[in-house]
This record gives sequence, C-alpha cells and structure tokens, in this order.
Amino acid sequence: SSVAFNQPFSTFGGKRRYRAEEMESYGGGGGGFVQSQGGVDGSPSGKANRNEKGIHPVTIKQMQAANAEQEGESLRVDGKDATQVTFIGQIMSKTEMATNTNFVIDDGTGSISVKQWTDTEETDYMLGLKQSLQEGIYVRIVGQLRAYEGEHNITGFSIRPVTDMNEITYHLLDACHTHLYNTRGPPQEGVNKPVQQRQA
Repeated sequence: SSVAFNQPFSTFGGKRRYRAEEMESYGGGGGGFVQSQGGVDGSPSGKANRNEKGIHPVTIKQMQAANAEQEGESLRVDGKDATQVTFIGQIMSKTEMATNTNFVIDDGTGSISVKQWTDTEETDYMLGLKQSLQEGIYVRIVGQLRAYEGEHNITGFSIRPVTDMNEITYHLLDACHTHLYNTRGPPQEGVNKPVQQRQA
C-alpha cells in the first residue's frame, strides 16, 4: 500500500507518542494517520484515495500561512488539507471562562490562540489534566485549524502537558518530514542506501 500524504515521522521509525485518549476521537489508534489501500480504480498507487483528512503535524508559522484555494474550502498547508493539526508550544497565557478556556500558544515560530470548550461531563482525569495546564509549560495540542475574520485560530480537541522534552524534537522532525514529503514527494528508490563494505 502507498503512504498517505501526511504520513507521520513516527511511522518511519520514530517514537509513537499519541495517547489513547487523544486517538479515540479520530477513528481509533491510527489517529488519522493511515495508509492508503489503493485508489478508487483499484490501482496500487492509491493516488485517488490518499488520506488528506489525517492529523497534520505543523508549526504555528505554517498554520498562520495556511490558506484556502477557494472561499469556503478547508485551509491547506503545503497544498494539503490541514483542517486537523497537531503541534507543540508553550502556554503564554490562559483565560478561563464559563464555557471555554482560551490559551495563547507560542512555539518559537509564532503564536496562535487556542480555544478549548468545557465538557459538561468531565471525568476526574479530564479535570486533573485541565488543572495541570498552566502558563509556562509546554503542551501537545490536537485540534481544528480555522480562520475567522482574517485571524487563524485553533479549536482544541486535546491539550496535554509535554512530560518528555524529547517530544519537542520528535515533533519538529515530524513536521519537517511531512513538509518535505508533501512538497517533494517520497524518497526516491536507491537514494541514501547504506554502502556495503567490501569483503577483505
């Protein structure tokens, strides 16, 4: 099977780091990152049926530059649908309201507003997670990218603290890999293969 447009770095030998709680909303353990099973015409390339609706690893700078090809269409990054995104950044401010909590997140490439609606049936786990989201910490966010009156913002589905700083590096590699894959295509066969040592 062919690789989806936004296949994550984690499936190419990187560390899978998405919590099960985050993935349940996206159709199971794949988190939206799935492999194509062939095109609509049954061709093995699967180009006509590749998954553009997965969770797109991005930086905030990429999101701020996202645009729609036509009015009313989904926002796109590198020419691919980027409605659902994941990124890592630092909480710069937090404002709690009756129905939602607003965050300003900065990842070093830019800042963006993230709104998370309050769940009326929050579990103890969810309450504890919400209380842990304080200014200054780094968080992993999965959410929906929107543009309203010229401003890009995020509706956060999942926001959790980053407990391993290596995850920041993993994410940047993930975003870089996806950017290169989407703009240049998959690696060519035979490129960067290890050179076999000659027998003595």
